Amino acid sequence: AILLRRARVRRAMGKDAAAKRDAQAAFTKATPLDKSRTSFMRDLQAFGIDTSPKDPWASIRVARLNASKACKALGVSVERDGEEITPQAARAAFRKCAVRYHPDKLQQNNITGKEAEAAKEKFRECREAADLFADASRSRQFHYNYAVIGTRLPDNISEEVLGYDSDRDAHRIRDRASWLESTRRLRVQALG
Repeated sequence: AILLRRARVRRAMGKDAAAKRDAQAAFTKATPLDKSRTSFMRDLQAFGIDTSPKDPWASIRVARLNASKACKALGVSVERDGEEITPQAARAAFRKCAVRYHPDKLQQNNITGKEAEAAKEKFRECREAADLFADASRSRQFHYNYAVIGTRLPDNISEEVLGYDSDRDAHRIRDRASWLESTRRLRVQALG
């Protein structure tokens, strides 16, 4: 509330950028009780602060996608939830990987032994990742897996997806209702 008052004063003084920073800080530090007040939210919206509810899983999905084996192999990443790795970006990243790890380049640079074997393995991983993102259906399945696993399914809120078995094309699901009623339940760490 104090930050919001300070934002109003700064806006009256003509310091709009500082006023918006204070309003954003007021929203960030607001309690659920503050956020339930329509006058508080209306004042924040007057400063141009987006007060719409955020998806708590968004940052987890982005981090999980960026930490995937395919993204790490190519060195590509996404910035926001809902973005996908495009075939063009994967192809460009693969070319950079090929310049560095291709077996012919290793021979030209006289690299042999364990270092050459590690580079060949890295090149194989890059090629597999590039093939994954180049194939539209496999890429769509890959992005779906990283968008859904660990989050609640939209059609059945009582189930949580724990994992995906690509060989059987099946999700492992925990029934949250029976788990919550169980007396033997263990603490669950966040997936990711």
